[in-house]
Amino acid sequence: MRHHLALTGPEQHPGDVATCSKCRPPDRGWELAEKVLVAVPGTVERVITVGYTQGNRDAGYVPMIEGYRPGAAQHVLTISVQLSPDLEDQQIAELVFIATNAPDLDAGTPEQRIRDAIVDTGYKGTEAHWSLSIGDTVRVGGSPLLACGDVIWTTVEEEHR
Repeated sequence: MRHHLALTGPEQHPGDVATCSKCRPPDRGWELAEKVLVAVPGTVERVITVGYTQGNRDAGYVPMIEGYRPGAAQHVLTISVQLSPDLEDQQIAELVFIATNAPDLDAGTPEQRIRDAIVDTGYKGTEAHWSLSIGDTVRVGGSPLLACGDVIWTTVEEEHR
């Protein structure tokens, strides 16, 4: 993956290079080396699919009340983030929850890298909503689907995968 500054040049950068989220590699889990992004030692690339479940009031389905319902319409985002290989799927799901709900995150944290990856998709919540909540889902790689509950993440039995 090439850094956007290498493609545009500093004179064409859209803002202050010192404060640009794409130019602060430690915040994003990457280190800049000769204008090419390199993975931070101790992390691996994790593919995360986030499903923002859509309610259907006409059918009486409100995900925030009933939780996830297999087959419910979702706005789905797939992101790739550098994370510790020691994190379990439920821990990653909780990091996604924090990344989409916490007002402020410390630079360089896994939660901030997840938030940055979601923002980099261009998703602003207009298609559905921004903060992960009850009824929404997370899948890490090819692992089983996890649904956000009121207190815990539960594995969802899927009919079709």
